[in-house]
Amino acid sequence: MKKKQNERHHLAQVEARAPGSLVYTGEYKDVATQLEVYRFNAEELTVEMLNDPRELPEDLGENFITWINLTGLNDPEVISYFGERFGLHEMHLEDIVQVNHHAKVDISDNYLMSEHYMMYRDTQIHHESIAIFLLQGVILSFQEYPGDVFDPIRERLHQSGSRVRESKEDYLYYLMVDRLVDEAIAVLKDLVFQLDDMERLMLDESQIDMRRAYEIKRELLNVKAAIYPLDELMSMLLSEQNHVLGNEIAPYIKDIDDHVNQSIVEVGRALDTIENMNQSNMAKLSNQMNNIMKVLTIFSAIFIPLNFLTGMYGMNFLHMPFLQHPYAFYGFVLASIAIVTVLISYFKRKNWF
Repeated sequence: MKKKQNERHHLAQVEARAPGSLVYTGEYKDVATQLEVYRFNAEELTVEMLNDPRELPEDLGENFITWINLTGLNDPEVISYFGERFGLHEMHLEDIVQVNHHAKVDISDNYLMSEHYMMYRDTQIHHESIAIFLLQGVILSFQEYPGDVFDPIRERLHQSGSRVRESKEDYLYYLMVDRLVDEAIAVLKDLVFQLDDMERLMLDESQIDMRRAYEIKRELLNVKAAIYPLDELMSMLLSEQNHVLGNEIAPYIKDIDDHVNQSIVEVGRALDTIENMNQSNMAKLSNQMNNIMKVLTIFSAIFIPLNFLTGMYGMNFLHMPFLQHPYAFYGFVLASIAIVTVLISYFKRKNWF
């Protein structure tokens, strides 16, 4: 009850905020702000770790491609600084801090902004909101806490002569979106593999761990939230309205779009598998209940005539046949055995058990 009241209070606070408010709505409010700055061209690469964005050099986009990755979104002054420094719209700054775990893209006059639901797995599955801005000569990325999917890109940046070192900023943007999609697909494949194992076990041994199945379903819904909106996002990146990405990047974006469409089909199939497993489990439980009720019904049917005889000879009449006979008890036992034998034989002929 108290948790629901806190949630309603939080929703009321969110609704009461003015448009453009830079209030972080995520869970990681104790993460310190840190900036990872890569400046590179074909010949040079410099990497810096900063705590204050005001330490950024003035000539970021001159003769270099600059990637600034900011971790920790709970300092509104830092977010505001980026808005003023790079001319970011206040509503896009609000999108950075008011995380919603849904992908979106927006194209302005001077830059492209896309918001993503980042998923990756090490010892567990991580979920995080991340916003990426593509500007002239500059890439900005904002994430909630340390750890992401971009380590392969960092490795390429350290390799002299690599494609990313010799390309423009839009190629780096493509690599980042591609990594986000690839990691979400890797999580999806792992979940599908687990589902396939559960399905085989269900067919071979009729065992279904529905608790685990529902845990997988919850993660599949997270994958769905990360992947499904990307279909529309890719369409916008490939549209004629997009003047930020170069034409040479279009084939790469189409390749990502193909992967997204295949993943959408795979997510739907996996969710259908869980629904089928649930229906099979319900049918199994219903069948078990029916078998239990059948056994109980057979026992009841067998004891009905015995209860009748017991009740009849338990009456307090003074004169009843066979009550005074010396072998009356043995006769009653033999009659009971005969009744039970006849009833069981009858049930077996009817294939009732």
